[in-house]
Amino acid sequence: MDPLTTRTVRLEDGMHLPAVGITAGDPERGASADEIVAAVRAGYRLLDSAGDPAAEIAVASAVARLLADGVVRRRELALTAQLPAGATDYDAARAAIDDSLERLDTGQIELYLLPCAGVSGSEPLGSWRALIEARSEGIIDSIGLADAAPELVNTLIDAFGVVPTVNRLAVSPEHPRTAERAGYEALEIVVEARDALGGPRGLGELATRIFDGIAAAHAVTREQAVVAWHLQEGLLPLVALHGGQVPDALPGSRHPVIGAEELAAVREVADRGAAG
Repeated sequence: MDPLTTRTVRLEDGMHLPAVGITAGDPERGASADEIVAAVRAGYRLLDSAGDPAAEIAVASAVARLLADGVVRRRELALTAQLPAGATDYDAARAAIDDSLERLDTGQIELYLLPCAGVSGSEPLGSWRALIEARSEGIIDSIGLADAAPELVNTLIDAFGVVPTVNRLAVSPEHPRTAERAGYEALEIVVEARDALGGPRGLGELATRIFDGIAAAHAVTREQAVVAWHLQEGLLPLVALHGGQVPDALPGSRHPVIGAEELAAVREVADRGAAG
């Protein structure tokens, strides 16, 4: 079996997601259908449109081409969609889910997220109820959150008794958010690390130097070394298609196991950032 495409992460509800994904949505320029096709041909199977309607359309176009060409079967792919910011009431959320299904040209979405940046208290209860309902109807397989603070996670769980399977956060070797993640792990919530490679600017100078060293020691790319760190930390990394390039970040047969001294060097990066 191809290790590029068979490694998965088990969610709290029993669903499995590919262990590494791509982010097709971008505030400045989302990925094109051609770029998404190239990413799937390279081995990526988790496609996150990140709440970008244009990215949902691009994903749909790419998936249609891939299926027509026999590159993958639909069940080999996992699509992630997200409510638009501000869709915090039930009716708006249900309408947004229908819109995503139409743009993605699919009858089912594997993972749907509720964005929580700047949201607090009971504000998102209606939209969370809409996601729970859509899951019970079978049009969504799994539901989660994006940028949710621990207090809000607890509010949603207390209100409906449903634990989100995922919380997509800005997590990196430089900002690992270790203490916060421990709380999610206790609830079996998988933390997705959005833009795991550091975004268009990449990692900082010190982190880049350390991961270049790890990559050289294990005969892998820097991107593969960074993804290996995420996987060893129990994270699900998402890599962005910046500048039309498909990152060479999938583990493959050369997936490195980062040693204790190397991990300590990475922790030093976070410690310096916290001190600064």
